[in-house]
Amino acid sequence: MTAIDAIEGVLHVGPYVVVDLETTGLDPYRDAIIQVALRRSDGSVWSSWVNPGRRVPDAILRLTGIRPEDLATAPDFREILPTVREWLQSGRVVGHNIAFDLAFLARHGLFAAESLDTLEWSRLAFPLRAHHGLPDWFPEEGDRLHDARVDTEMTERLMRAIRDKMSHFSRELKRDMAYFLGNEWQWWDIPFDDQGHTQKSALYRPEPDLFQAESLAPVEITADPVEWLSPHGALADAVDGFQARPGQQRMARAVDDALSQGDILMVEAGTGTGKSLAYLSPAILTALRQGERVVVATHTVALQDQLWGKDLPQASRDLPIRTALVKGRGRYLCLFKAAEVVQDTPALGESRERRWALATLLSYIEATEIGDAEEFPLKNEAGRAIWTEVVADSQACAGPRCPFAGPCFMRRARHQAESSHLVVVNHALLAAHAANGNVLPPFSHLIVDEAHHLGEVLERSLGFELDAEAFRRRYRDVMHTRTGIWARLALPPEFLGVRHSIQERYQQLLDGLETLGRALAEATPPGEYDRRAVRVTPARWELLQEQGVESLWQAVNDRFRELVDETELLWQEVQSRQNVTENASWLRYRQWQQDMVELAVGMAAWGQVVDERVSWWEMRTGRDGETIATWRWAPVDIAPILRENLWDGLDSAVLTSATLTVHGRFDYLQTTLGIPAERLKTLNVGSPFDWERQARLLIPTDSPDPADNSYWERLADLVVEAARRREGRTLVLLTSYRAVEAVAWRIRERLEAYHIRTLAQGVDGPARRLVGDFRHDPRAVLLGTMTYWEGVDIPGSDLEVVIMGRLPFRAPGDPLEEAKQERIAQRGQSPFYRRSLPEAVLRFQQGFGRLIRTTQDHGVVVVFDPRIQPGRTRYANVFLASLKQVPRVAGSQADLLKTIEAFWEEHHAHSHK
Repeated sequence: MTAIDAIEGVLHVGPYVVVDLETTGLDPYRDAIIQVALRRSDGSVWSSWVNPGRRVPDAILRLTGIRPEDLATAPDFREILPTVREWLQSGRVVGHNIAFDLAFLARHGLFAAESLDTLEWSRLAFPLRAHHGLPDWFPEEGDRLHDARVDTEMTERLMRAIRDKMSHFSRELKRDMAYFLGNEWQWWDIPFDDQGHTQKSALYRPEPDLFQAESLAPVEITADPVEWLSPHGALADAVDGFQARPGQQRMARAVDDALSQGDILMVEAGTGTGKSLAYLSPAILTALRQGERVVVATHTVALQDQLWGKDLPQASRDLPIRTALVKGRGRYLCLFKAAEVVQDTPALGESRERRWALATLLSYIEATEIGDAEEFPLKNEAGRAIWTEVVADSQACAGPRCPFAGPCFMRRARHQAESSHLVVVNHALLAAHAANGNVLPPFSHLIVDEAHHLGEVLERSLGFELDAEAFRRRYRDVMHTRTGIWARLALPPEFLGVRHSIQERYQQLLDGLETLGRALAEATPPGEYDRRAVRVTPARWELLQEQGVESLWQAVNDRFRELVDETELLWQEVQSRQNVTENASWLRYRQWQQDMVELAVGMAAWGQVVDERVSWWEMRTGRDGETIATWRWAPVDIAPILRENLWDGLDSAVLTSATLTVHGRFDYLQTTLGIPAERLKTLNVGSPFDWERQARLLIPTDSPDPADNSYWERLADLVVEAARRREGRTLVLLTSYRAVEAVAWRIRERLEAYHIRTLAQGVDGPARRLVGDFRHDPRAVLLGTMTYWEGVDIPGSDLEVVIMGRLPFRAPGDPLEEAKQERIAQRGQSPFYRRSLPEAVLRFQQGFGRLIRTTQDHGVVVVFDPRIQPGRTRYANVFLASLKQVPRVAGSQADLLKTIEAFWEEHHAHSHK
């Protein structure tokens, strides 16, 4: 029995009626209702099928379990409308994501005087839950859900759980809920006491920081990491379904040797190797034996969560190791700021969205132990706005003087890291440490997973960006008459003139940036893309001088300097008169002022043509058709910076990924990341998959050149025919949004004839949501840009065909890339073979890796680019060699479609033996 099952009985609330609808789709203006269910608070239930008068998509029939014959004899909605209206007048209308149901009912003239959304209240009552859908709450119901009758029953059960959870809020939290939510909270009729509550929210218990770091003394331990990973080792009992893997053991031995011998090891280990445990096991033992800290850095949140929530607890079970998960300062909630926001926000006059965001924030603070942005449950606009007001930052921090220093989430994470043997971070935090130092506690050993991303993350960290739209948005936030920085500052009367002067300077700076942006827009060469980047070369700078643009840039620098000088003077003057370091409003002012300093320094360096960095501007078209400018610069070569700031200060390091080599060599990433050759060791573990049994690489010999007029039609033909044969289950990897649109509109209607959906990134929704839709119903074709070439994990039979539209070379026109290639050419080397080709091959391998994720997966990859045909280009074999273990079939498009059928016939024959 689950906790929610135990909460039964009558709900002590006002009268209500739970409603749930099933529909032919999501759009109330185009789709129709096919089922209605209603459940009153007195226990009575009413439901009916509804004839929509149109064909219902197969995906909806499968989802709901409704049969066409059920609908054929069902009444039209107009026939049952009086009954539905009568039931809706029974009390407060309740539903899970009630806005969806109300929108459909409104199309029929049915409205609710009062409504309650259990999805909304679920997020408030259970803020640490990752998912709040009914299938997530009631997984045991399985296929019964999406029957409206069952959904109303489950919604009522969830209401009981919500009320029970909120009755256990602290007295202080209940008080604030009543204040911000008013009658909506009162309807639940929750006793105003501390029923069952044992701990107050951190927001209601300020206390000093009394932390003292624990030393990392060496521990005597004789375990061997390779033995741990053996069939009878320590992990065999700790990991469910553990299987000893030779590749994993080879990698663990190499990592252990590198950590003990002071090497920098690069390990390529394919998906399925189990590389996380292969490096965690020796890392844990090294940290304990030597009493030294090991930092593990990942690129994606998904891998970080896997390490922290699964792999690390398994690998460290029964060992005296202390571990910590640390994120960037901007990922943590500041209790000081939260207290001020709550105190300064009146319930009257605030929008419902903001009051709900504040109430959810308060519930989250009482529930959380880590105060992490990733946990915060409210992802809508109001939730994001509240988070920006309470997020921790480096300047607006009173440090140990803060009244919340004790429970401070950021300080606790940092303290935990200072006392930990093993610290998990992301690439961005590691990059910040490499750029500035002192971001992380001192560490001797480093392990970088997803290491092929490290270079690009470091380039961003070491570079500069000023976006005109973001600057304008920040200006509005700062100058807001009620919630802005100036509205909350308690300024002595004699400084009001200074405030006016600063505000005037700020406005002049904004005007100057917009004037400069318009001038650069006129100086931008025309292009076919919405986003255009222009590199500032010596010749371009001379042209900008002639056009008067350089003087506009200089005027912006002057405005920056004047603003920075005046804001610093005000800070110093006020600081000499009052204790501003313990005032959240003044600390927020200081953060803004320091941000202006950083932008001023960066903008002054922009445009200066020097060998070490490259400057450029970008133009893009905004939602309203306006042109938006962005100013950027970045180092051309991060290798010497990394060597000096990172590798030379470490006793050892390990870099690993499924894709580190090009043509079997590690040279490309070794050079890019500045890894000293004299310390380098390498290992290619290979893949545990049976490629002969599991996969085929298909190369059409009649695919047209991508520049040919017939290219898109032929590619669309291939997608439709492949998807038809596999009933969807197809991922199409493309290299631009225009390519996605070009293929999507050519295949959509043709696939609908086979009841296969088209899910196009940027057309049908954002990338992450479409992947979820595809997993839920794989009778679809998923099309995406570079986002989908890696990081998409769809194991099993949901994905069986991957089609690459083109080889993933970087599009021309990237100023930083041009500068890098020029640097290579200056050394007398080929930019294509030293830079463009290796980068494309690594991305190509990542794209192929979307297909086979486990030893049970099977499928084909089709590369619809004639440049990969052997003999067609000098570099085709470099791509093919990267997948040399995968059986390759070349032939006409028609023959390859037959190959797909034959491959699956063979697979099914083997699986039934």
